[in-house]
Amino acid sequence: SRKRPLLVFLEDLHGADDRTLSAVEALAGEIGSFRILLIASYRSEEASEGLSERMGRMRTKGRCDVMELGGLSEEDMPEMVEDVAGPVEVPKLFLSELHRRTGGHPLFIVEMLKLLDEKGVFAGRKVVQGWERSMSRVPSLVRDVLRRRVDRLSEEDVKLLEWASVQGEVFSVEMLSSPLRMEKAEVLTRLGELERRHRMVHAVQEGYRFDHVLLRDVLYEGMAEGLRREVHGRIGEVLRERYGEDVEPVLFELAHHVVRSADYDKAAGYLLRAGEKAQTLYDSEGAVVWYRRALEALEKSETGGSKAQKTEVYERLGDAYRLCGRPDEAIESYTRLLETAKDRGVRSRAKQRIGWVYQGKHEAAAALRYLKEALEELGEEGRSVEAARIYLNMAMVHRLHGVDYDRAFALSEEALQILEGTDHLRELARAYRGVGFFYGTKGEDSERGMDVLQRSLELSEKAGDLYDAAMP
Repeated sequence: SRKRPLLVFLEDLHGADDRTLSAVEALAGEIGSFRILLIASYRSEEASEGLSERMGRMRTKGRCDVMELGGLSEEDMPEMVEDVAGPVEVPKLFLSELHRRTGGHPLFIVEMLKLLDEKGVFAGRKVVQGWERSMSRVPSLVRDVLRRRVDRLSEEDVKLLEWASVQGEVFSVEMLSSPLRMEKAEVLTRLGELERRHRMVHAVQEGYRFDHVLLRDVLYEGMAEGLRREVHGRIGEVLRERYGEDVEPVLFELAHHVVRSADYDKAAGYLLRAGEKAQTLYDSEGAVVWYRRALEALEKSETGGSKAQKTEVYERLGDAYRLCGRPDEAIESYTRLLETAKDRGVRSRAKQRIGWVYQGKHEAAAALRYLKEALEELGEEGRSVEAARIYLNMAMVHRLHGVDYDRAFALSEEALQILEGTDHLRELARAYRGVGFFYGTKGEDSERGMDVLQRSLELSEKAGDLYDAAMP
């Protein structure tokens, strides 16, 4: 250094032994008068007590400066992807999920991208469908790094974090202290220590959040299967005790924990209710997930699920598929319903729904065939309100697809005769609309057609169904 400035770089100081750390501290105290710059890098979350103590002493004596580097931002993700996988067309959702799961940690990002590349996610220079499943895994090197961090904790802290991982990425202190049967103050004290010294969790408005989703996954997957089920079961019990009969505010959470506890008979009911709630929130894709999990729970239950239970789930699953624009899967679910159901009313509804799905696929012949079979299933109830609904659906297929306008008129009039004098206002409005449409199209009696359509509009408004009033 007397001849020229000297740069000394020490990488991954968190892995150094005590003798090496002592040498670094001694060197830092001696180089002040020399042209030597000593740079050492280390991961603060993996720093040993010896390293933390020495860094504290050196900072106090003015022998070093510390520069903390944060994680990469979501805007940095495209460049990271290109560095590992080359030029790839990447959707924004992929980049957001990559950043969320890795927390912007460069090592985690690189290892995750390597794993995805090995799984063929970047085939054809585009992100292939199904990448979510591959990204849900933990790369082996990342697992080893995180496992080493966990292994340095006390048994009590590991247990606390494992039980927290059962709740998910974000967890509640109350829902942690109750199943563990610990005082809330003790839980908060330990979590505060894990946040300050180990940087594994941090406080958020909802409670606490794991610093990395991958850390949560490593903890959860490291638990024995039996223990995971036990903890899920305890959390479910606490939720039921706390909310009693009114579990609606925590229904999704409760359904998840009960099914994970392997109490499949009880879980099926909660999962079905969760699907219904998702649909009331206009989340048909979410409803599909809950209904499918309900079917899986019924299959795994001791009884295998009753026909009545499976019938209900198949029907609701088909409806959810239909509402989120997945017609082929809707037809498959309704077909399974037909294979299960014996009740003719249920079978008629299933065939009506299949017919309506085919109508949406612009396959008028198939739609009319299933609607006709739905009518036949009713048997002696051929003059019922349900039959009128089928007539109206058949009429709409004829009208929308230009199959037979005269037949559409006849079917609408048939439905109108059945419905007149009933309080089924929505169906009455549809019947009047079908008749009025015929007069308007034929141009034979446009004034009468306007009167009939006005009557249809009045009935729709009375029924509170303005959406239906706007339909053709």
